[in-house]
Amino acid sequence: MFSNYFTLKKYTENFLVKLVGNELLQVYTQRENRLTFEFLDFKTVKRFDFVIHSKLAGFVPQKFLTRSKQAMDFFLSCKNKKITKVFLSEQDRLIFLELSNSQTIVLRIFGKDSNVFLLEKDRISDAFKKLNFVPNEKFEIKKRSENVFPQDSFQSWFTAFQVQKVSAEDFLKQNVNFLGKTFFNEILFRSNEKTLETFYLTTQEILVEIDFCKPKIYLKDGLPFKFSLCELKSLGEFESKNAENLEDALEYFYRVSERNEAFENRKNHCLKLLST
Repeated sequence: MFSNYFTLKKYTENFLVKLVGNELLQVYTQRENRLTFEFLDFKTVKRFDFVIHSKLAGFVPQKFLTRSKQAMDFFLSCKNKKITKVFLSEQDRLIFLELSNSQTIVLRIFGKDSNVFLLEKDRISDAFKKLNFVPNEKFEIKKRSENVFPQDSFQSWFTAFQVQKVSAEDFLKQNVNFLGKTFFNEILFRSNEKTLETFYLTTQEILVEIDFCKPKIYLKDGLPFKFSLCELKSLGEFESKNAENLEDALEYFYRVSERNEAFENRKNHCLKLLST
């Protein structure tokens, strides 16, 4: 769901920072590719699902399911510890939850490569997905020194563009951090000329819209398939609806998509049984 950095940035700054001061009650999994976090805000329990899924990847509110007897616990050393700080890395889609016991939980949102890490200082002591997990390995953020950021000056873009020696479209796709596939396609759609300057001006236009527009949810056959912090003119053929805020948009998108996914899984299971 968080295919670009700016959606995640706004969500972190407007909503996730409210977790500061909350108590982390427990972390567990009871469904495939989902890790549930329970926080206590005074007397209110709030649940978030960290989802590892190419379409639904993210950290989103979960308001309906409660813990089952078959749930498996994670990160027991964090139980009942308070959240002291929440922030998003300036380099990538990494959310840091600092705890009162000096441990840190890192939520890495990279589509199907998403994962959750528990850090002791700068060392990884545990992880949700164990594939390629190396205990006590140093946690590092990969730097992309040859790339530029959408909000950088045009001179920065132009200088990097000259070094890369690729087409303007390939530069936008490969060397401009944080855009994601959705905004990349939107910039191409809105740009009458496929030049670096036009791509830059269109990018700045979209960045302004992100700050002021209400989130929009796009529907296909009545079901949500995309949401955005600004209008996606490239999806003008589809029905859309506005959400009051990003949190409501995410909760609705996740809930309906998850319900539809569960229905499809049950249908496929029944078809498999009938065919045997």
